Amino acid sequence: SNGFTTYMVTPDKDYAQLVGEKTFISKPGKAGDGADILGVPEVLAQWEIERVDQVIDMLGLMGDASDNVPGVPGIGQKTAQKLIAQYGSVEGLLEHTDELKGKQKENVETYREQALLSKELVTIDLNVPLDFGLDDLEVKDRNDTKLKELFVELEFSTMGKRLFGEDFDT
Repeated sequence: SNGFTTYMVTPDKDYAQLVGEKTFISKPGKAGDGADILGVPEVLAQWEIERVDQVIDMLGLMGDASDNVPGVPGIGQKTAQKLIAQYGSVEGLLEHTDELKGKQKENVETYREQALLSKELVTIDLNVPLDFGLDDLEVKDRNDTKLKELFVELEFSTMGKRLFGEDFDT
């Protein structure tokens, strides 16, 4: 982190697990509203959890249809909040299934491996090798020729016109 304050610009709830003292989510607003800035207190309040890393446990239990993460059938956000508040994590819950009752006990025990896999699937891997350093990210003079080629290839006509004027054509 090198002392930087960082903002992740995303509406994706998975990224809440990365929020920290100097790391925030800037969630784009709807219909022209300003962005919401989410720090640790906002994430904890939104998810009703005690620690930011418990976002992973919440998503592991309730699943995430948009990412095809199955979770445990019958467990939605409210139930996941109660279980994580009580047991701290997916693993903590799985160690205490004898304390559960009825269909919930049956589902948690039946879908034990699916819960662990779901948690693994929603965990953002931070051990990614990077072959560049901070100095490589320094702003340099832009290469207009290559940039135009790239904008044409990606069909970024609006940005192309904004940067190069109305005569920019794709």
